[in-house]
Amino acid sequence: MNFLDKYIISLIQLVTLLMLSPAFTNLFQENVAMYLLLVLIISIGNFFLEAQFNRQQEDHKKKAKTMGVFTIPLNTVIVAVFVLFIF
Repeated sequence: MNFLDKYIISLIQLVTLLMLSPAFTNLFQENVAMYLLLVLIISIGNFFLEAQFNRQQEDHKKKAKTMGVFTIPLNTVIVAVFVLFIF
């Protein structure tokens, strides 16, 4: 398996966060460092979880369902905390 196949879910979420960055940072004018911290926290967690699922050799459909159950609520809470207290 190559890198894209192993970490496709984490990469999709990373690209989504990067696409949202102009809205959160006022076109890269303010809170850029805090948004980068947010992206790093979420990305490291996603890559770590996906690496754990890759060790179990699960198929893509089962891994996607399980990752969705774990990462989407957790990442939503992290983003909400950042938006409420930092932005």
